[in-house]
Order: sequence, then structure tokens, then C-alpha cells
Amino acid sequence: MLPYFVSFCATLLILAIIQSWSRNSVGYIFWSIVAVLIPCLLAGMRADSIGTDVAVYAKPLFDVAHSSSSFGEFYGSGLIQYWSRADVSEFEIGYLALVWVSSRLFDSVQGLLFLTQLLVIVPIYWTLSRRGNKETLATGMCLFLFLYFNQSLNMMRQWIAMAFVFMGILGLYKKNGKAKDHIAGIVPILIGVSFHTSAVLGFVIFAIRAYIDSNAGSQLRKVALVCGIALVAILFIGPVASLLTSFGFGSYVAGYLGNQSVGIMPNQIIIRLPLIFIALLAFRRTERQDPFTAFLLCMTIVGVLLSQLTSLSDHGGRIGLYFDMFTLALPPALLRTYQNDDATKLVIESVLIVYALIYWTYFYALMGSSETVPYLAFWS
Repeated sequence: MLPYFVSFCATLLILAIIQSWSRNSVGYIFWSIVAVLIPCLLAGMRADSIGTDVAVYAKPLFDVAHSSSSFGEFYGSGLIQYWSRADVSEFEIGYLALVWVSSRLFDSVQGLLFLTQLLVIVPIYWTLSRRGNKETLATGMCLFLFLYFNQSLNMMRQWIAMAFVFMGILGLYKKNGKAKDHIAGIVPILIGVSFHTSAVLGFVIFAIRAYIDSNAGSQLRKVALVCGIALVAILFIGPVASLLTSFGFGSYVAGYLGNQSVGIMPNQIIIRLPLIFIALLAFRRTERQDPFTAFLLCMTIVGVLLSQLTSLSDHGGRIGLYFDMFTLALPPALLRTYQNDDATKLVIESVLIVYALIYWTYFYALMGSSETVPYLAFWS
């Protein structure tokens, strides 16, 4: 546990100090790089046993790439996965390119793990730095580190994809922007798809963002409509699965939607209650008129609904993560409504930090989620 806490605290301490500095200053850029490198180095120095997917596909792919003389040879090779042979070409081209570059730069898989984490954290950090108030960068990154960092050590391809979706929809998308602004928001989603096909959900989220930003009715009505559609899709998951299969997503349907009989998962609702409350409060504080807080509320509720897919398979709940991750933007959305109330801002930030600490301790340290605790270095 100690390596995680020391790394997290070092990163957050740096961010708490520099978050009020000018974003263009040399000091801010230098210390931002240091703050980002700390968790990336932690990820890169871990043993192969930290994060199930390292042994499942990251290390086997790296070993094949390292022994190949060209990318073409690597792409046409096979590997052993789950005690059976799999083709390298079955994996997304973006991730294969990352593995190939890593194999040319480094002699061990730790280099790949470092670059993987860099591709997760940089888009998220850049987006939060660009999106939020100066006083909330550390809080947003605190939520990522304690809620999702350990998970990203396991779900590596999907978290790279999610980070780019997050970047495209919050960092580059512009309300009422020109065509080039929409293209700028879509390009990161396409990059995400090249790492994990599930990132096609980013286009659905992009459409939701554009709809909520439109002038078509009240924000509350738009949030209710989107959440209602999500609920109907879950209740009729069988036809939805058949439709997805007809579009060529049969392998994902089999792995993610399992027996297609959805049950209620109360624990998935309970663990998100603080975030639901924060999202509702932010929406209410803006008098239900702000499209951004409406979007975050929508993402939070849809994330809760999709978390029920955990009842279908272990992978089912991963679909909802594409929506859950937007809660990282809740601190600036809410705290900007308390510009002149430092006491209330401190209470809210304290509640979020305590929630993040409890979440990490329970799920990662006690329950062993993602199989990342205790931390082991590669030389251990």
C-alpha cells in the first residue's frame, strides 16, 4: 500500500501548490511533468503480476514484438493467451503500434507499462488542467488516482481509450463550435477506438453532449430523456445485444453482456451515492440551466444504470466506466458555484477526498479489485 500512497500524495502535493500558477509558466509546466511522471514511473516499475492483463496480453505481445525484426512480422505472429494460441492481429492497431514502439525503445515490458500509463494520465491531466478552475485540479486528479489508477493498471487498453474519449469530449469539444471544433473532439475518440474497440461508445457520449448543449427543451427534460433511453436499453438488453451482434460486435456482446439477464446490484448504486449527490447539487446550484452540469449529471446517472450490467458478467460493468469517468470533472463544476464561500468549498473538497480514500482502501486494498495490492516492484 505504501508505494501507492507515497506516490499519490507526492503528485497531489505538487498539484496543490502549482494549480494556481499560470498555465504557461515554465514552473507550472516543469512541475506538471514531474507530477505526471510519478504515477507513470510507479506503473512502469511494477512486477508483471500487478494487474491481471499484464500477463494476459501485455507481456506476451511485448515478447513477440521484441523478438520480431519488423512490424509486419510482429503483426502476422501468434501468441499464447489463456493457454491457447491467439493472433497478434486480433488486437487493435493502436495498441499494437504502442507495443512495437516500446519493444524498440526498451528491453523489458516495464517500458511498455510506463508508456501505457503515460497515455492514460496525460490526456486526463491535460483535460482537467484546461477544463477546471485553478483551485480544483488537485481534487480532480485525487479522484482519478484513488478511484481509477489501480484499475488502469489492469484494464490498460480500455483506459487508454477512455482517456482519449475524455479528452475529446471535455477537453477539445466546444459548444456551438465550428466544424473544425467538432472534428477536434472526434479525432481523440478515433484514437481511442484504435486502442480498444469499446471506445465507439465515445461517439454516443459525443452525441449526448451535443444534444444537451442544444436549445431543444429544458436541461432537466433532456437529462431525463437520455437516462430514460439508457434504462430502456438495459431492460431490453437482449434485442440490443442482437443489434450489436449484427453490426459486428458479437465478441464484445459475448464477453460483456453474458447471459443477458440483468439483475439489480445495490452495491454499485451505494458506492456512487456521494458522486450522485455532488452531481445533483451542481445541477441545482446552476438553477438547472447550465448544459455542462446537466451533462455531468446525465453521465453520472447513466453510469449508475450501466453499472447494473455487472450482474451479466465480470466485464459488463466496464461499459459504464465510459460514463463514470466524467465524474472527474465534478469538482470544478460544483466548486465554481461557491466562488466566494471558501468554507463550503473546503468542506466539499474534504468530503470528496475522504470518499476517495475510503473507496481505494475498501476496493483495492481490502477486496483486492484489479489485483494490484500489495505493490511489487519488478526487481522484487
